[in-house]
This record gives sequence, C-alpha cells and structure tokens, in this order.
Amino acid sequence: MPLAPNLGRYGIEGPLNDQLKAVKASGDADWLFHWVSNAPKIKPGIIMPVWLDSEGGTLREADIRLLVTYLQGLGK
Repeated sequence: MPLAPNLGRYGIEGPLNDQLKAVKASGDADWLFHWVSNAPKIKPGIIMPVWLDSEGGTLREADIRLLVTYLQGLGK
C-alpha cells in the first residue's frame, strides 16, 4: 500500500498533474477551489470525489473555501 502524500506544501505547490498545472498556469486565482470542489471535472477518472454540493457533493462552497484557505496556509 503506498504511503499517503505529504500535504505540508500542497497549498502552495498543488498536486502534480498536467490538467491542474494548466488550470493554475492559466491565471485562475481559484484553481485550488476548483480542484477541491470537483477534481474529476479537471482530471476525469481521478479517485477524488466531488465535494461541492451544487455539483453533487456534500460540502457548501463556504466550507470548501475554508478548506482551501487552510491548505494555502500550509508550508508557509
């Protein structure tokens, strides 16, 4: 079983995949919010679930924004 990833710098470096790198490089200031909200929309087939309630998940936008703020504060 693989080890879980170190999330200590996740908020400032982000996940390492081509789809998300493209979203981040496009200048989208909300790239991490979009990733956490609905990762399969960015990278189809990924195991991460949809979290945003308006897209079928169970978390409100405000809750995801709090999580993103937390992630962005890690490693700083």
